[in-house]
Amino acid sequence: MERIEVPAVWLKSATVGYIIGSEVHILRCSSSCYGLIVNDDLVGQYCCQDGCCDAGLHKDVEQVVRRAAEKGATAVVLRTGQGRHRFSRIAGLPVKDVKNYYGKELQEDARVTTLRAYFNQRAR
Repeated sequence: MERIEVPAVWLKSATVGYIIGSEVHILRCSSSCYGLIVNDDLVGQYCCQDGCCDAGLHKDVEQVVRRAAEKGATAVVLRTGQGRHRFSRIAGLPVKDVKNYYGKELQEDARVTTLRAYFNQRAR
């Protein structure tokens, strides 16, 4: 798993891509309820592309995707949102909705969860 980070456009934070297998998973401060767990720690929320709460996609996401493509990524995983703002490709790579990965292990030490499930488990 490789990590790519660029400054976020609209917040004083970062947009991060994790290359897992052949896909780049896009994370940043977001309204998305989906998160990426690595080694049992929440490493971030999935970026949502619909623009209703996150200001949508900007050049920071495209930069991460381009760099990931240079390293061999063939698809983008993020929250696609409500549909009317949905992009089917970013920087030439097809986009997949993270909701289809919920509860699945991406590799031995990485999986997708919801923030509610993560924090409920931590509270036990």
